[in-house]
Amino acid sequence: MSTEVRVIIDRIRAVLKDQKLHFAEILDLFPDSTYRAFLQAWSELQTAGELGREPDGRYFLAAKG
Repeated sequence: MSTEVRVIIDRIRAVLKDQKLHFAEILDLFPDSTYRAFLQAWSELQTAGELGREPDGRYFLAAKG
């Protein structure tokens, strides 16, 4: 995993710690990141079970354990 992907993962965690956002809203917070790197980070979080999703489509940081 690249350093860029790790940084994006940490930033997504920080953003979703206190708020729920739609995917596009989260993506908009990363204008300087490549879409590929963002999707790699997103996939890592999804695979690890760290992302939850509300019925209205907003994502949040899921509780671990």
